[in-house]
Amino acid sequence: MVELLASNLANASPCLATDCLGKISTLHVAQGVGISQCISVRLGMNVEEIGMSIHGGMDGLIACIRAPDGYMQEWIEIPRDKWSVIKPKKDGVLMFGYRLHGGSAKNIFRIVATVIVAALLPGIGAYLASTALGVVGGAVVTAAIGIGANLAINALFPATSPSFGGGAIGGGVGVGAGGGFVVSGGGATGGAISVVANNPSERARQFSNVESGSNVLAKESYLPYVAGSRRIVPPEIASPRFYLDKGVQTIDRIFALDGHHEISDVEVDRAPVADFSSIEVEIKDGAEATGVSTFVDKITKFGSIGETLSTFSLNALNLVDQEDPSNSEPRWLRFVTVRNPRMEEISVRIQVDNFFKSDSATEEIRVPVRIRFRPKGASGGWFNLPEIHLIGRDVSTSLKEIRFRWDGNFGGSDTSGDIRYEFFQRVPQATYQIFEVASGNQWKAHEHFVAGSGLTSSANISGKRNGLRVVLDEDVFPKQEYEWEIKRGIAIKAGDLVVSSYTLSGMVNSFFCARNTNAKWQVPIDQGSFVGRLTVSHVTSVIDSQPCQRPKTALIAVKSRGQSVKSLTAVAARYVLDWDGEGWNNLITTSNPAIHYRHVLADYLNYNGIDVSLISNVDLLGWRQECIDQGYEVSATFAGSSVRDVLASIATAGFARPRYSDGFGVDWFRDRSSERPMLMFSPRNATISIQFISGEKPIGIRAKFQNEALDYRDDELQVNNPFYTNFSGYDVLTYDTISNASLLERRLYFDILQAYFQGRKAWVIDTAIEGLVCDRGDLIGVVSDLLDDANSGARIRRVIDSTNFTIDQEIPAESTQSIFDTANIFDPENIFNVGESSVCMVTTPTGTEMATIVAAEKTPDGNVIRIDAPFSSTDLAGAHIVLGPASNFTNRCIVSEVRRLNEERAQIICVDEAPEIFRKMQERFS
Repeated sequence: MVELLASNLANASPCLATDCLGKISTLHVAQGVGISQCISVRLGMNVEEIGMSIHGGMDGLIACIRAPDGYMQEWIEIPRDKWSVIKPKKDGVLMFGYRLHGGSAKNIFRIVATVIVAALLPGIGAYLASTALGVVGGAVVTAAIGIGANLAINALFPATSPSFGGGAIGGGVGVGAGGGFVVSGGGATGGAISVVANNPSERARQFSNVESGSNVLAKESYLPYVAGSRRIVPPEIASPRFYLDKGVQTIDRIFALDGHHEISDVEVDRAPVADFSSIEVEIKDGAEATGVSTFVDKITKFGSIGETLSTFSLNALNLVDQEDPSNSEPRWLRFVTVRNPRMEEISVRIQVDNFFKSDSATEEIRVPVRIRFRPKGASGGWFNLPEIHLIGRDVSTSLKEIRFRWDGNFGGSDTSGDIRYEFFQRVPQATYQIFEVASGNQWKAHEHFVAGSGLTSSANISGKRNGLRVVLDEDVFPKQEYEWEIKRGIAIKAGDLVVSSYTLSGMVNSFFCARNTNAKWQVPIDQGSFVGRLTVSHVTSVIDSQPCQRPKTALIAVKSRGQSVKSLTAVAARYVLDWDGEGWNNLITTSNPAIHYRHVLADYLNYNGIDVSLISNVDLLGWRQECIDQGYEVSATFAGSSVRDVLASIATAGFARPRYSDGFGVDWFRDRSSERPMLMFSPRNATISIQFISGEKPIGIRAKFQNEALDYRDDELQVNNPFYTNFSGYDVLTYDTISNASLLERRLYFDILQAYFQGRKAWVIDTAIEGLVCDRGDLIGVVSDLLDDANSGARIRRVIDSTNFTIDQEIPAESTQSIFDTANIFDPENIFNVGESSVCMVTTPTGTEMATIVAAEKTPDGNVIRIDAPFSSTDLAGAHIVLGPASNFTNRCIVSEVRRLNEERAQIICVDEAPEIFRKMQERFS
């Protein structure tokens, strides 16, 4: 099939047609399936290059070759691996389209919005560039492909910006000790740049979505950075620490933001935190002098278990499974704790439910528990704790902690409670045969927990009201990863056990294994009236380390006693440096987009060792004042986004866009009617083409945003398109940096105006030296006969004196005649238009200057023009000059992009100035 494609593409030249004006253009063959549009491209490009130039990407794109006559189908799909080697040389043979939901070449009707490509004849561009006509080159018509296409296809100030890479905004979060999390790095605004482990925009949206709950940050995530003011859900940078404070469950949590923020209006589950007497809050604003120490000074590794310790499966005294009694005996519950050299405590939480004997109002009961541990992965023996007996009567639910510490510093003076404890460092051999094969002692504690020869002679373990305290020796039990096992036994009346001999009814029994009695596997006491459920809820490893070790991190520490906290939100405002009249030295909180833009950019440059003087103060101060005058505000959250994306997003809120050239500046929307173009282009100093864009025009924009009037909850705003539309749906966009509904309405209307007045046509100017000094946002003039013949460009050949010049080209009039062919050039009826004067603009060493033409004469030495007043310089030989009627002197355009090419050339993309946008914005929003 490839040979067939190549043969069809290789032959025949494109057809050319001459229009009524005598200009050469391509003949576009608009054939194909579905909606087609013709596009002109440079001859010699391969299929891949054509696809990239037209569509800007390859995702979902297909390319088809027109099949020869008599073939079974009209179009044949080109394999993707052949795109780079096939070069079309004939009109109307190549078609692009998008495949929707599995469409194929056999089902060509599934391919919509097709584009048929026509190639230009070789040499035409060079020929036309040497004439005064200009050239219609580049993409003559660019198709807007896709359903619900963005309304602002060619917006000068786009609402969104693609990612261009660069450093990331937001502090990095590294892996904390013991598997917890600790702020240790940073983004481009202060710290090492790390890889974002999740989508930055989604992460930022999660932080700014006040409907969501709080989540601990994933590894290698970024802390949020707030531009302006916004209520956010700050992320937790460490696992919550659960512990008992005088028997009440207490939780320590810590939340963080990147950088110096003013934090206020903390809310817990949508209620002000001041309404909760059981919740304590400590705020660190992130200033370097403030530090990062709070009452949350530990890192914890939380392990959820949530399992109830099993008991015997019984039928009265008999085990249910008599063939294999182990199936009916209590089972070990296993879990693992982390390793960390700074670990100071391991805490096992046990919940005790209804600890009593149901047929007695006063009887105390006894339940034995065994705990053992060993280094993880070890195949050797276990370190046994003494057998622990819980004794007492409690009809409620209580929480107990078994706390293991190496320093013995448990804090507080915990007294005994309703449940007390007894410890057996040794349990003698059972009198009866038990199912568990064993000889000698049933249980023996590690010598570290033995204080003497008596059964209850234990050491380094004690019982308090809220649980057990166990002291470990680091030389014996290093701070390493351990696996643990815990098991409970049967319940008996507390007084039935003779403690000194561990006997029940005169016999030593096993409370964990069945005994063989009369050929039955049994337990010694019927469990029917005993109530006492033990549940291991979780295990926590506590590491002696600050959760945050990086300066300039704002923190919110929360301690809640007996109060659950599902979500926490706070209003955050980033401190930024504002202009004080001499420099950017005034530390404030503000919603002015220009100030935040400059602060982010300066932080990034400082971090990378780049001189901040490269930032254009002229641009930033002008935009800053415009934001003040117009009331523009930014309200956004960023986390891990590239610096370029952050700057573009902030600029959106201020009706602006970044520009990068010799320095760092910004271009913003404003009335430019009083400004003079800084450069002029005509076919005399450039090759000029026009790009017309024909896209879908939705009936309006439906914008998603977080409304500050609704406490930053998700909301929508809809603005209808007042102009012609060809698509019945809405363009659905998300605006993450605007939370004020009235400002968002202005922005949506502005985007619609851009699409209507500037989104249908773009000028493409290929030029040399002149183009190199242009930058995004510059106002330039374009003179071209592509739209009319009222004006023209030339070079000054010779300076006669300060007001008289010869130019190297005749000036075309509206008719096909030159003004120099007119008998009486000074007859007003013959100077361009009745009642109008002719003007000229020249590029001088200090910029563009304009003058009125008062006389013109054709002489043997050239075409002489005289102006009403001298220019500031007479060093103008070779300077570019444009001439035309004062009312239609030039096309005023704003530079959208400058593509600097090799050999000191540049391609300038610009759109019409469109002063109608400013006028209509004034009419609607004053």
